[in-house]
Amino acid sequence: MARIDDLVAQVGDDHLREQLNAAVTEMRKRKRFGLVYEEHVPETVLLASAVGLRPGVEVTVRTEPTNRTRYVVESIDVGEAIIVAGDERWQLPVGDLLVVKPFGEPVYPVLRSAGETVIRGDGKPFHTVINGENFHALQLLLFAYEGKVDCVYIDPPYNTGARDWRYNNDYVDKQDAWRHSKWLSFMEKRLRLARRLLAPDSVLIATIDEHEVHHLRALLEEVFPDAAVQMVTIVVNPKGVAQSGFARVEEYALFVFLGEAAVSATPDDYMSDSSTQRNTRLWKGLLRAGTNALPKDGLNSVYPIGIDPDCRRIVGTGRTLRQRIEAGEVNTDDVSSWLPDPAETVDGFPAVWPVRKGGALGVWQAKPDTLADLDQQGYVRTVFKGGQWAISYVASGTRKLIDKGSVVVVGREPDSGPVILKRQVDTTRAKTVWKRAEHDAGWHGSVLLTDLLGERRFDFPKSLYAVRDTLLTVIGAKPDALVVDFFAGSGTTAHAVALMNAEDGGRRRALLVTNNEVQEKVAARLHAQGLFPGDNEFEQQGIFRAVTMPRVRAMLTGATPLGAPVPGEYLDERAIAAGLDDNAAFFDLVYEDPDAIEVGERFEDVIPALWLAAGAVGDPSSLKAGAHQFLMDDIPFAVLLDEDHFGDFAKNVRHRADLTHVWLVTDSDAAFSRMRNRLPDHLTIGMLFRDYLRNFRINVGSIQ
Repeated sequence: MARIDDLVAQVGDDHLREQLNAAVTEMRKRKRFGLVYEEHVPETVLLASAVGLRPGVEVTVRTEPTNRTRYVVESIDVGEAIIVAGDERWQLPVGDLLVVKPFGEPVYPVLRSAGETVIRGDGKPFHTVINGENFHALQLLLFAYEGKVDCVYIDPPYNTGARDWRYNNDYVDKQDAWRHSKWLSFMEKRLRLARRLLAPDSVLIATIDEHEVHHLRALLEEVFPDAAVQMVTIVVNPKGVAQSGFARVEEYALFVFLGEAAVSATPDDYMSDSSTQRNTRLWKGLLRAGTNALPKDGLNSVYPIGIDPDCRRIVGTGRTLRQRIEAGEVNTDDVSSWLPDPAETVDGFPAVWPVRKGGALGVWQAKPDTLADLDQQGYVRTVFKGGQWAISYVASGTRKLIDKGSVVVVGREPDSGPVILKRQVDTTRAKTVWKRAEHDAGWHGSVLLTDLLGERRFDFPKSLYAVRDTLLTVIGAKPDALVVDFFAGSGTTAHAVALMNAEDGGRRRALLVTNNEVQEKVAARLHAQGLFPGDNEFEQQGIFRAVTMPRVRAMLTGATPLGAPVPGEYLDERAIAAGLDDNAAFFDLVYEDPDAIEVGERFEDVIPALWLAAGAVGDPSSLKAGAHQFLMDDIPFAVLLDEDHFGDFAKNVRHRADLTHVWLVTDSDAAFSRMRNRLPDHLTIGMLFRDYLRNFRINVGSIQ
């Protein structure tokens, strides 16, 4: 630097010398150690033309496939705009224009319903899935959850150079000399907001492959300088990915531990020889196998079982083979070859017989009376797979373990269905290398997602159990944890959280953010058909609408988008078609005029953010405001809309012990302070619409 100072001093032009000195001074301020990259690569977002469109702003044209050409609005008149680029100008409908908004300028996102809610868990809070630009979604979440999130789990773009992510509406590939700087700049903005979401004792988990793992670790240590960072290697593709050099089988999970957060004990260390792990199969097939498995060995255990296919429940049993022999309907000499009438029913429902492989008759493990008693206790369940019914039950050995407390009943499937069992196993600590068959992203990612959606719509989803086990290591002991994933992809994180709840009766919440990006090849085909972003047919092919939202619906309801039962079972042998006992709500993140919000014209657009802040309790589609206040039964927040009616509002609030949050609409700090002092101390009280708008005005240019 001294040599540069000498050279600058020799510059004769005073103005140029002054500028060079300023540049050198700025250079000296830059860090000399750590991750160095171009931190000022600009990033933009495209807004619907109704928001912020005015003469002088920069726009792009919705119907141009790449959205890369930029224009300036010259004038607007009666739904038409004149746009210019260089010496050329065009007249287009304003609906075909998208405003280009640079990051660093305030925008005002709100949430609007994107579809019907799914309600399966009585009184439980809702998982939430948001479609939108994740940076602005994080800004909105800061209004609701700053310092309150227990775990952030993200699976960001891997930046392989294979056009696997977009920056400013353009795919990034190996030809882009700035692709690493773009990726790091993109990630840093979001990680700094995520840091503010996290609670004092919380964990951020980021999964990545070898292309950016070292850059990401350095970035995490920079953004979280006081945290402990540790890396876990997870075998996700035992077959290996074909590529030059070694066949890659793994990916990496970087854990960032804040405050006193630590690794939770788990029932498996995820690495030791699986033969040393305890058998976790707690259900046994009702069809007897091995010895004494022929009809002659158990005449009282050969009978039809009636199943209602709509609710998948046993409705009764028919006469046993012994009863048919005694009635003279079956000759004892023909027992080994006798087959029942395939048209026989039980109480009008399809009859299921103990049929062995090959079609010969077998024997059930239980007699009719015993089966009825087990079914009443929730110890019998039915699954329709492969075109036939499979029946399993909780055998005597497992029932003894339940009596001893080694296995516990943590709940029942919906409508008093089969019990949900969990083995009380000795716990251990997970190791830093994981190798488990259930972490295979092929079988437990791609195949599972195809089953849920009824067709293949998404490439490379994560294994449900790899995500579940990753989360289990940090929030297994937190049954009410809030998990945020702002690179949600196919929605595996929500599925993993709901599965954890089903396994231990928890009330954890997943809050997912994804965009509705359409795959490049699909987008090209739609463009050829004259369909572009904003057209309904185009939007229906995006990841949010085609994958994430229907996947979350399918995992909760147990039905594919076409209404068919989802085939297969979870590892604990529960039918996927039985669904999961949780709730979910879906939103689009859109941008609103702040003036309309400030004067109270768009209060309904702010309600979802208030609902989130109050814990996402109660069906958000039912939220309606009155003339002077928002106050609904079983909804834990209230809003005063007209301060002239504060007296009645305060009286109503004091009679509601379940309330946790209150917002007061006023433009006077003095009035707000006066009203707040007259409300119960335990409430979290905010000022509308000041607090909401201020949230986005301060979370802009400086996100440090």
